[in-house]
Amino acid sequence: TTALQCRADLNGDGDVTDVGPDETVTYAYNAGTGELVRADGFAAMTILRGLNDVRFTYYDQAGAVLAAVPLSALDRAAVRFVEVTLDGLSDRGEPVNYTARIALRNS
Repeated sequence: TTALQCRADLNGDGDVTDVGPDETVTYAYNAGTGELVRADGFAAMTILRGLNDVRFTYYDQAGAVLAAVPLSALDRAAVRFVEVTLDGLSDRGEPVNYTARIALRNS
């Protein structure tokens, strides 16, 4: 629920093991530091700080939540949407909450 890994065959060579271009990218929330980190096989980069919580929710084509995390191989193949929820504080210390649902092209 606190990490999302995306894979794509960006160079068209039939696999997702290459690192240039970045064919496997992981976004992970570190609750201890309050940071959302993006790792691409070369380096990890903090992309957001000051977070209280990050949640990834996975949905199938019918909109049903795939709740058994970590997802099984069958459930991973069924993911069509990922909902990302970010809870944190603004620069002025006010609570903020952002939620976005992202459609995936999953084959």
